[in-house]
Amino acid sequence: MKERGFTLIEVLVALVILATVLVAFLRLQGQAIESQRRASVLLEGVYRLDAWLKGEVQGLPVKERLSSLKEWPIKVHRYALNLGNQEIVFYRYEPK
Repeated sequence: MKERGFTLIEVLVALVILATVLVAFLRLQGQAIESQRRASVLLEGVYRLDAWLKGEVQGLPVKERLSSLKEWPIKVHRYALNLGNQEIVFYRYEPK
């Protein structure tokens, strides 16, 4: 007579596979939350720096640097805004 159902080994293997998938999913979820947080900070910095460049906002701690390339007839303006541990940088190019 054949018995129906799963053996203990089959159930344990299924639980190990399920636990592995769950741990992998939770790690990915944590990474997604951290990436979303960093993107939010970066986007806020871009909006602030853009408003500063348009003259809509004053008093931001923006560092400006002007460079020119000898080989190319352009000037390079670099604008950097430091937001905690991230730096937002815009480059503007114009002819000499």
